[in-house]
Amino acid sequence: MKKRMSVIFLSFLLVVSLMQCYAAAEKQTRLEENAREVNYDGSSPHVLIPEQYSSYLGGSSNDELTALVFEEPDIVYLAGTTSSTDFADPNGYQDTNAGAADCFIMKMNIATETVIYATYIGGNASDYLADIAVDDDGNLYATGFTVSLDFPTVNAYQPVFGMHTNPTSDFPTVHTCQWNIRHTTAAFVFKLNPTGDELLYSMSFGPTSTNVAGASIDVDSSGNSYVFGDVFGGGIDLVNPIDDVRGIEECILLKFNSTGNGLDYASYIGGSDADYPSSMSIDDDGNVFLIGYTESDDLPGLSGYDTSYNGAKDCFVIKLNSTLNGYEYSTYIGGAGIDETSSATVDSSGSVFVTGSTSSTAFPTVNAYDDEISGLRDCFVFSLMPDGSSLSYSTYLGGSGVDYGEGIVTYLNEAVFVTGHTRSSDFPTTNGADTSFNGETDCFVSKLNLSTNALEYSTYVGGSLDDYGECIAVTSDESMIIAGYTTSEDFPTDTSHKGMNDWFLHEILKPVLSGGFDPTLLLYVGVGVAAVVVIAVVVYVKRR
Repeated sequence: MKKRMSVIFLSFLLVVSLMQCYAAAEKQTRLEENAREVNYDGSSPHVLIPEQYSSYLGGSSNDELTALVFEEPDIVYLAGTTSSTDFADPNGYQDTNAGAADCFIMKMNIATETVIYATYIGGNASDYLADIAVDDDGNLYATGFTVSLDFPTVNAYQPVFGMHTNPTSDFPTVHTCQWNIRHTTAAFVFKLNPTGDELLYSMSFGPTSTNVAGASIDVDSSGNSYVFGDVFGGGIDLVNPIDDVRGIEECILLKFNSTGNGLDYASYIGGSDADYPSSMSIDDDGNVFLIGYTESDDLPGLSGYDTSYNGAKDCFVIKLNSTLNGYEYSTYIGGAGIDETSSATVDSSGSVFVTGSTSSTAFPTVNAYDDEISGLRDCFVFSLMPDGSSLSYSTYLGGSGVDYGEGIVTYLNEAVFVTGHTRSSDFPTTNGADTSFNGETDCFVSKLNLSTNALEYSTYVGGSLDDYGECIAVTSDESMIIAGYTTSEDFPTDTSHKGMNDWFLHEILKPVLSGGFDPTLLLYVGVGVAAVVVIAVVVYVKRR
């Protein structure tokens, strides 16, 4: 009886293994059918670039994308600025472009290729969106800057800045304490509901005759929003600041309560010269990471990897504690040239990964794919240890021209993916990818292995004109989602180019080998063969 049950169990195992083999082979075939084969020279295993989804997104005028948030398994939020008047969904909060340029938000399902909502947000002049964040309930938070006198204000701590005594707009405001912009820029912060048809709060922030702009935004588990931005030409009112000294151009950190009608924190961040914000992030413990670049040789709270200013412009990474009243670390990263950050991400261990561009010939490198600069400006990628004391990884990435890293994301603490744009015809690419420089400026997508320090995958993406990769996300199965904007009418997509600049959304599935082979097939085949052998042995023993 036991032998019979063993045979039945092993037979079942064999059937399951064969079914898994079939499923894996079918998936491989589907990937190859969707793949684009590029410039294969026969010198290495044939790698395919499976493009699951690629599309222009935009109207008939100028559209520039600056932000992307991805939610598993297939939801993307895209945001930027548009001057197109034919871009929005009539079911969104605002279905017409109100000025020269408006913010634009789109939520879509890339599996079904459907738009869930799309909306303008803005006033009668120009509004520029810099960054977005999405909370667990699907509410979207955004920041940037505006010169519109009538930028929408709802339930706001500060509806409009400037104390203008002769307002030009009758846009409704709630809890109004100031009236309208006079002639300068204001930072804006707004919260959009999950269906994209209601502003839960919205405000512009900044005093008269002062330029204030939001650069990056994040939200904590309690729904408080944090804005990292800058101020020039004047100061702001401070609330519980860690730094109350303003330089020439100063970074600022703002914290608004969950309803948007209270400012809980406002502080300068920086030294006595010009400081520029790029990115911010909040970890699960409420610590705040601030990333940017600076011309100041006297950043506050200096401790950690490098406390000495290296010259021209240096990158900086600052970590504040959860109460925002103490520096966990504050460090420079850079060489003697111009080092500028663009984007950053923080992994689950607290390591900070940063990309940008550098002209420094002695930018610090550690465990590098490339430890020498290749052109006028190279993309860089570096990782700072959780305590800020040292670099765990740092590399140049570029060709003989000019290369800018713009978006960065990590995958399972094993790899880092970066996108940006390049004017190098010899930007490093890998076999089977698109190895041909396509136009004046191409988007690039690269994967760096943090264990082997190898460039595991790298490709151009673009058409014959200018293509800018701005943002990148990676799915659980390691597909890459890249977003940016393009002037190319021949960008690799199935849809038609509509305006001067169009957004693009481009998904690249995990690269696979051609010929119907997937390494997981070996596992399934191995299990199946083992099951057959065991069954044969059992039958043989039983007969004896």
